[in-house]
Amino acid sequence: MTLMALAEPQMRRPCRILSLPLALLALAALDCTQRETAKQETRAAVAVSASARATERVHAVTRWDTVFAVGGAADDSTLLLPRLIAAGKGAVYAYDYGDNSVKAFDDGGRLRWRFGRRGEGPGEFMNPFDIDVGPDGTIWVLDVDAGRITHLSSEGSLLGLFRPEVTVFESLVPGNERVTIMSVSLDPFWMTVDLEGKTLAQGSAPIRKLSEIPPHLRQSLASGAASGSVWAIAFVFGDPILVYDGAEVRCRGWLVEGADFPPRQPDGPATVWAAALATTDSSVFVLARGETDKRLQLIDVYSAFDCSYQYTYVLPRRVMAMAFADGVFYFEFEDPMPVIIGLRPAS
Repeated sequence: MTLMALAEPQMRRPCRILSLPLALLALAALDCTQRETAKQETRAAVAVSASARATERVHAVTRWDTVFAVGGAADDSTLLLPRLIAAGKGAVYAYDYGDNSVKAFDDGGRLRWRFGRRGEGPGEFMNPFDIDVGPDGTIWVLDVDAGRITHLSSEGSLLGLFRPEVTVFESLVPGNERVTIMSVSLDPFWMTVDLEGKTLAQGSAPIRKLSEIPPHLRQSLASGAASGSVWAIAFVFGDPILVYDGAEVRCRGWLVEGADFPPRQPDGPATVWAAALATTDSSVFVLARGETDKRLQLIDVYSAFDCSYQYTYVLPRRVMAMAFADGVFYFEFEDPMPVIIGLRPAS
């Protein structure tokens, strides 16, 4: 089942009613219905059961091997402000706000192509919020201000532009010839669309408390595994973490450092708990910001099977963006010029 495919409905075993006097038949049918409803509610509760909340971090002893690097030199203008990065199929991609273009690099850090400029026409961008690589190696750019999604080939050619039926969106998870987008609304909370922007599937918010939260404080991050079936959600200003298997919620957990959503706009800036997200079939990686002196220097690892917290990687420095592919973490930072670096945890 692909990421966007709806789960096949389970066959329900009929609740049989044995021969009874007619006067008891209605009561028996009612009892059967109640028991069947209770079973369904129990199954639903188990399907989205939450993991236990971890109270403190466990730091993994990590040595990092550098396997990729681009930028950083004072006379190198390849990167200007590449705050969105993605990786997959042997390439690294960045959306560079400095010149409003998507840039592609091979595994040796060489620039393969660039695409785009500022504007509202085809091949132009206004203010992208997300970039990601699909299971087929194509690139997807979510341009919020332009209200559309740009789809590029791995060679840098324009495959298509489309506008989803939902207008307020903030992150995306690509599939094969379809993409799931996250909204700040509650219903739909997520929506899967085809290459023309038509809705194929959608789901409502699985967290009731979100209805009490102002829309601008519901911001979420989403990412999917390279296989296209598992995807995860973390919230910028709240502590839940969710893992989906296709259209079904697999598990729910909590960030190891986080707090409940603020019920209204706080007096000062709201605390950002999750700064970036990456997902594999087995793990979810959260770049933590939080309130510690190691903010933007910690990667908290969660199980993609039950959403439980596992351990934390400590980075050698603070970073601004994160991507993950084939066992390598990719980070962007300024030192003082922009750098994208690939680090592999050494065993």
